[in-house]
Amino acid sequence: MKKHYLSLVAFLLSSCSLLRAPVAPAPAPTVIHPTAIVITPTPLPTPTLAPYEQYTIDYLRKRTYGGGSLQVLEKLAENDSFISYSIRYPSEGLNIYGFMNVPKGPGPFPVIVSIHGYTAYGKYDPFNPALDSADLLAANQFIVIHPGLRNHPPSDRGDNLLRVGMTLDVMNLIALVKARSELPPELASANTDRIGLWGTSLGGEIGLRVITISPDVNAAVLYSPLSGNSERNSRQLYEITRDEEFAKDFVVPLEMQERISLVYHYHKITSAVQLHHGTADTTAPISWAVETCDFLKAAGISIQCLYYQDAGHVFGGDGLRQLQQSALEFYRTHLYP
Repeated sequence: MKKHYLSLVAFLLSSCSLLRAPVAPAPAPTVIHPTAIVITPTPLPTPTLAPYEQYTIDYLRKRTYGGGSLQVLEKLAENDSFISYSIRYPSEGLNIYGFMNVPKGPGPFPVIVSIHGYTAYGKYDPFNPALDSADLLAANQFIVIHPGLRNHPPSDRGDNLLRVGMTLDVMNLIALVKARSELPPELASANTDRIGLWGTSLGGEIGLRVITISPDVNAAVLYSPLSGNSERNSRQLYEITRDEEFAKDFVVPLEMQERISLVYHYHKITSAVQLHHGTADTTAPISWAVETCDFLKAAGISIQCLYYQDAGHVFGGDGLRQLQQSALEFYRTHLYP
């Protein structure tokens, strides 16, 4: 019995020893340090000026114009008030033809450069002295020079992306007028210090670009002009005419519009402006004219905006007479100080 008891005690002691045995520590948890993920945004394409720098407003403002001389070709017509002549002058290596109406008398007479609207190739007569009220202006003591512009025969063909080529034709003409030394005797009565501009429809867009570029224009009349957004104008012109010349404009990247479109540069204009627009115009919507007027006013430009109720893109009757009378008063104010 005693022997059995001792065996039991030994077993219990052995069990207690096992209970008191040190427990092996649990392995430390594995710490995973995440790898830093750096997200580098894909850079947006940087607009490159090439090959469109020559179309930008800043480039057009800093380059030079002129060269050559304005030539009188022949007398077209004569009345009691003025004489009409056909003319030719150089522009970027092209020959540009047109006409000029010169009032009779000693002068000096201010000079108005008249810019016509869109006409399909071969359908434009650059020698009509009544175009765009040129005969009325000449009868009221203003010299009017009306270039036919490039791509209208007999003028030469040349690059006209976004109408910049035609703008160069006007800028080169103004430079020749300002130079005086290159003017023919028929323009001896010109007051080259007082330059006006008339722009109709597409010619209104060209006129806006000219006065944005040139400080030499004192007064500009815009008749049913297109907008200051070149890309929008091109799409509208193509939609209306289906002329592939306007489709070429679509290759210009949209990111270049800030450098090319006039709407971003109105604050550079120094000319006084008078704008005429019909509320029923479907070629250049009235909203475009209101936008132009609002932006020019916001830029601090002297502008008078005249809207004609129910008039379309081309005025007639009382609307045209009102436009002509208002334009004459405007030109007299700013060109006959």
